[in-house]
Amino acid sequence: MKTNFKELVEGSLNLNEDFTDITGKHQTSDLTDTSAGKEIGRHVNTGESVKVAEAAAHPNAEKWHLEKALEHGKLDHIVAMHPKAPLGMLKRVMGNSADDFARSAAAHNHNMTPRALEMAYEKESSPRVKNEMLHSRHMPVHILNREASDELNKEYPDSEKLKSIENNVNTPHETVGHIQRREKMIGKDYAKPGQKSSAIFKKAASIIAAHGIMGGKSSVGDLRIHHSGDGSTIHIHATHEYTGTPHASYNKNRKSFDEVHGRMDEIANDPYIRQHFDTSVHKISLGKVNSEVAANKKAGTDDYTVPHTHGSSLKLELKPEHE
Repeated sequence: MKTNFKELVEGSLNLNEDFTDITGKHQTSDLTDTSAGKEIGRHVNTGESVKVAEAAAHPNAEKWHLEKALEHGKLDHIVAMHPKAPLGMLKRVMGNSADDFARSAAAHNHNMTPRALEMAYEKESSPRVKNEMLHSRHMPVHILNREASDELNKEYPDSEKLKSIENNVNTPHETVGHIQRREKMIGKDYAKPGQKSSAIFKKAASIIAAHGIMGGKSSVGDLRIHHSGDGSTIHIHATHEYTGTPHASYNKNRKSFDEVHGRMDEIANDPYIRQHFDTSVHKISLGKVNSEVAANKKAGTDDYTVPHTHGSSLKLELKPEHE
């Protein structure tokens, strides 16, 4: 089924999602598939956010239309995704835009070059954007190999970074193999030697790895992930060691905790896991942080100049019929 540009703007392409002053108002478009040049230019020259966005998203938009969209502000992500955005413009987005999504999108634009992406990667400060850059087919192989090697040598490697490198089509097979062995290495240690349930534990290891939690030790943001087994139970702990208040630690790492909680829920709800294991998930929350503060005060352990630890956990206990 073919959809024309006018239908995209008025229906499925929600160009006005960032413009709260007109949210909810039905949009109409004067642009069609054949619109070009001055017709698109008139939209840009109105200065209206929705019309500038609509013009910048049009496949026939020209360089000056995209330039105007960048100057307008808050449209970096649309420019970064446009197939006609020249390299210089993509460099501007990656070097100057405050929009994480725009910088990530620019890394995947087909006009990006390996050298430009490498330079942007070295200057990028956001771990999430850097991980997305590592997923780009434009990332040079020597950077992929270097980052994988550095990460695998850490006590707590960043699982998201390794997953981005693993999923890059240009990553050498040897490097992918190193990452995959690191992801699943704990599986052989779940079961005791000769235990008939060893195949179940190995399958569980594969499922857990597929949900972004590596074997042994890894990290998500500033959270340390411990993933181990003892012959009948699989334990996954996500902890943060902190000084300062428990509330400051929790608020700073809330996004990372939410991400890990989502993975724990996906693992616990996997049909194979539910068939073979009893599961229990304990998640840190604001209420539990309040309780933690009260408990520390009562126990006299509320000196937050020394390190404290808190976090979340997932326990998978093999059901008796599968032992």
